Amino acid sequence: MPQYAFEDFRVGDALEPVGLTVDGEELLAFAREFHCFGASPPCDDPAESAAALGGAPGWFMVSLLVRSRADSLYSKSTIRGGVGMSKMHWLRPVRAGDRLTCFMAVRAARRSRSMADIGLVTMEGSVVNGNGDLISTSVNTVMFGVRGAAAIPRSVEPPAGAAPRPVPAAATPFVLPFMEDLIPGRSWSLGSRTFDAAAIKAYARRYDPEPFHTDEDAAKKSFFGGLCASGIQTALTWSGLSSRFHNAAREQALREGVTRLPKVALHAGFRHLRWFKPVYAGDTVTYRAGIVRRRRCPRQPGWGIVTLRATGENQYGETVLEFFPTVVLEARGDKGVTQGKSPR
Repeated sequence: MPQYAFEDFRVGDALEPVGLTVDGEELLAFAREFHCFGASPPCDDPAESAAALGGAPGWFMVSLLVRSRADSLYSKSTIRGGVGMSKMHWLRPVRAGDRLTCFMAVRAARRSRSMADIGLVTMEGSVVNGNGDLISTSVNTVMFGVRGAAAIPRSVEPPAGAAPRPVPAAATPFVLPFMEDLIPGRSWSLGSRTFDAAAIKAYARRYDPEPFHTDEDAAKKSFFGGLCASGIQTALTWSGLSSRFHNAAREQALREGVTRLPKVALHAGFRHLRWFKPVYAGDTVTYRAGIVRRRRCPRQPGWGIVTLRATGENQYGETVLEFFPTVVLEARGDKGVTQGKSPR
């Protein structure tokens, strides 16, 4: 019998803080797998290579946070899966060996209007390092079953009459230009990824070990009705494809003798991450990126803040996820640049 059900989450309740230490070898393996470097890491030493990243990749931190909550809470609960993350902000770099403390509090809780056996719990989180510095803030919403209600498996069948579409080709890789040269409204394909059962289970065992991500038989009896990928895995795959896409173009430009390329300072986080459909074993997701808004960084005139729209679509043309990442990109120097609308 699960220890925690939807009824146990009350607004204002603070969850037990969770401590963790950033492992350099794990960080390096994550960066290699999800293309947080360019063509290759600078060396084989985990600490030095992690330092070359400027700190742990943000998606690595998200994965660690999910794992910490899986161990301390989700594995003991009636969890039915995540709905999304309304925000995730990375404020300071995290390096190999850092000791972190993760805090979480219940911000809202309500019964689902469309599923009587499910409640939605919104949690506000923060992470601090050993010096007490704030590292990140987040808000995410999770589905929990009401006490005593068994999970009702959903159908994993494709939409009626739908046939898989041909996988579209990725766009020709290009270097992200200076902030002023980005055109709001422009979008491009980053490529596609098929999520096989082995890859789904490998990621989930490390970071999101829920039965519907790790065990086919248990997944069939779960809310999802079949083995599906962790939502975080589907989102960070966009980030990995984006890094590989633009790094390939940068490396080609450098080989051709281009010496002045815009610098990308960091990915500052994202807003409005929503998972619309599960990504089941065997599904192929095509990822796209688009420019939503660009503006000058108010405190650092040599840099611009760019908001992107990230999407993923399965082989039936259904949107499976959407979010709005923020990138800090070098500016050429033009004044007064602000174009595009803020994401909702």
